[in-house]
Amino acid sequence: MIDGKVTMVQAALGRYDISCLGLLEVRWAGKGHLMTNEGNLIMYSVSETRKEAGVGMILDKRTSAYLLVYNPISNRILAYGWQESHGT
Repeated sequence: MIDGKVTMVQAALGRYDISCLGLLEVRWAGKGHLMTNEGNLIMYSVSETRKEAGVGMILDKRTSAYLLVYNPISNRILAYGWQESHGT
């Protein structure tokens, strides 16, 4: 499922020091998550019947440790629960 676009987004995460990035027009099927070889977490929610108009989020390895739960509600809504950060 990892394609060239994911590779480009991961490169931008590192280049611009982005830890959390929302994704629009995700064109995968269904709802779910995956871990990339670089340790980034991608969560997505797309229509089960049409591979279009989905949403997602990519978190770097450090930030994904603070994610407690996510709920893919629809092809336009993802709900997240975060752990409060203390210190650094």
